[in-house]
Amino acid sequence: DKLDKEKIREIFGRLNGKITVQANELRAQEVKLKTYEKELTRKQELRIQYDQLVHKSQSLEKEIRITKERVDRADTLEDTMRYQERVIEKLQAMISNYMRQKRSDGTINDIDRTLLTEHAALGVETKRFRYQGAQQGQSTVLVNNSQQDLVTQTQARQIELEQQNLAFQKELDDLGVEFDEKAELWKREKAELLNHIDSIDKPEHADPDAQ
Repeated sequence: DKLDKEKIREIFGRLNGKITVQANELRAQEVKLKTYEKELTRKQELRIQYDQLVHKSQSLEKEIRITKERVDRADTLEDTMRYQERVIEKLQAMISNYMRQKRSDGTINDIDRTLLTEHAALGVETKRFRYQGAQQGQSTVLVNNSQQDLVTQTQARQIELEQQNLAFQKELDDLGVEFDEKAELWKREKAELLNHIDSIDKPEHADPDAQ
């Protein structure tokens, strides 16, 4: 009986030791779980940021499309303006030749003077249109460059967020596998210990001398 009690105490001592180790591991797992809960919260925040970036990217793509359509219309308008400028230049040349002829003949009248005034005003207006067209072309180039930079930054941020999400999901899956393995090992060890204790509690074969 004394020997059995010693064995039982020894078994319970080992069992308590294993329980302590498993409890420590369980606490460590709880710490990891809390850490991953925080990471889950962070992942949700990253998802919100990702959705915002996607929405911003879509809005930007729409804005770029509209701007491109405007640029295309501006290019068409510029071609039309160039054609009109050529027509105006020919008209100005004709008027200049006409006025030169009138001066040489000394037959300039009030109508001719009015025509000369309109001719000068038309020249000033043509120069102003040319200057505005050049300024608009420079502004279009600057806007296109800025939009392209923003698109590049947005796409890079999207790729970064996707990579972070994939890495986090892998870590979470690995932790789940490790946790399941630990739980299964603990179940087996617990079952073995209980079976061992149960075998100790069973009476040995009867001693013939006791009879």
